[in-house]
Amino acid sequence: MSDFAPLADWRLVLVSPQTPGNIGAAARVLRNFGGSDLWLVAPRCDAGAEDKAVQLATRHAQDVLASRHECATLDEALAGCHASIALTMQSSADRPVDFTGFVPAPLLASRTAGEKWALVFGREDHGLNNEECSRCTFRWSIPSNPESPSFNLAQAIAIALAGIAGCAPHGEGADEEAPATQDEVDGLMAHVEQVLVASEYERGVPMELPLRLMRRAANRARMRTNEVRALRGVCRRVLNAILGFERRP
Repeated sequence: MSDFAPLADWRLVLVSPQTPGNIGAAARVLRNFGGSDLWLVAPRCDAGAEDKAVQLATRHAQDVLASRHECATLDEALAGCHASIALTMQSSADRPVDFTGFVPAPLLASRTAGEKWALVFGREDHGLNNEECSRCTFRWSIPSNPESPSFNLAQAIAIALAGIAGCAPHGEGADEEAPATQDEVDGLMAHVEQVLVASEYERGVPMELPLRLMRRAANRARMRTNEVRALRGVCRRVLNAILGFERRP
């Protein structure tokens, strides 16, 4: 079983974790399923200096804990990933979930072998906010009793990783062109924002909503790198036309 690694291409991201024990438990369960890529975004505790984190990681996952990455923003933690899944209990018109269940097979249907995906969990006390959810490709909700809806963070991580590990890899029929990474999608959205600014779109109409909707559409589309490049080419042409018109007497 030494080569057991169904989550080798997955990244576990914890946003502002507060409890060292949860970080240690997360490292342990990540190792249980063959993963090792643990990221902490703006942690509210020092996992490296806390005996509780080391204790709950046990000797099997202390290397995962020691090699963790810490960063200031969620964007940094998602850099290089082809897709990401936000775990959330909430669903609303501007924050709909893509899948509810214990096995997220529909979310993984478009995944090809070798792609780097991230699983994103929020704070122990209030989870992920709307902006953080919007940065992720998909939203997943684990079903629970409405009278007791919240799981302990470590428990939720174990449930989610077990569900993902139980899904067969989807390597057949992969396109020749690589899927776009989160960085590339972010670059496209920054280009779109430049177009909106240059066209003075915001005169009387806030840009926040259309940008959020366009990012949501871009995430759902699971674009390829060549598609992102083509759309950025369109943005460049539109910007050149706008700026060239503005420079005319």
